[in-house]
Amino acid sequence: MVIATGAVTNLFGNSEIEKHAFGLKTVGEFLDLRNHIFTDFEKALQTVNYDDRQALIDIVIVGGGPTGVEMAGALAEMRKYIIPKDYRELNHQEVDIYLIQGGGNLLQGMDDSLGDAFVEYLRKMDVKVLLNARVDQIPEDHVVTADGQKIVAGKVVWTVGVTCEIAEGFEREKFYGRGNRLRVNAFNQLTEDNFIFALGDAAMMESENMQYGHPQVTQPAIQQAKNLARNLRKSQGD
Repeated sequence: MVIATGAVTNLFGNSEIEKHAFGLKTVGEFLDLRNHIFTDFEKALQTVNYDDRQALIDIVIVGGGPTGVEMAGALAEMRKYIIPKDYRELNHQEVDIYLIQGGGNLLQGMDDSLGDAFVEYLRKMDVKVLLNARVDQIPEDHVVTADGQKIVAGKVVWTVGVTCEIAEGFEREKFYGRGNRLRVNAFNQLTEDNFIFALGDAAMMESENMQYGHPQVTQPAIQQAKNLARNLRKSQGD
C-alpha cells in the first residue's frame, strides 16, 4: 500500500487567512493569484493616489519555506524584467515585495548556510525580508505583525505551511511527525517488516540535512515515486 494523500494549506483555524490570503497549494489557487496580480496592475495604471496605488501593486508573502522563497524570487524577477516591458507607464520600482518569516532564518529544517544565502540573494533583488516577524492579523488590504507593524498590500500570499490528514489505524506518536506527516525510512517505508509506504507531502523522511523531511513541493514527490517504483520492481526480481 502506498499512501500519497498530499496535504492542505495550514490556516491554523484563522478565518482572516482563509478570507483574505491567497494559497499556493493548487493550480487553481495559483491562477487566481496570477489573475489578481495582473488585474491590479491594470488598475494601478489608472490610479493617481500613491497610497491607493501601493495597495494595488505591493505583495506580501508570509512564510519563508521553499514555496515562499521561490515565490519571492519569481515576483522579484517579474518586477525587474516583465513590468518595465508590459506596464511601461507603471514605475516598477514602486512595487514592494515582502517576505515575512516567523523564525530567524529562511528554509528552516535545512542547513542554516542555505537560508543565509537566500536572505542575501533576495535582499539583493530588493525583496524586503522580515525575519522573526509573526503575522497577527490579515484585514482586507494590509497585514499587521505581532509587534504592531502595518504593511499595506492588497495581496497576501500564505505559504506558512501545510498539514496532512490523519489516517486511521496508525498510532499518532509512533508514526506521525511534524505537520501530521508519516515517518518513513530511506525506502519510503513506514516500518521494515511491512509493505506500507508513504510518498510526497505525506512522507517525512528525516536525515541529517533534512530534520523535518524533504520540502513539500513537486520534485521530491516525483523523485520518491520513481525511486519507489524501481525498488518495488527490484524486490520482485525484475
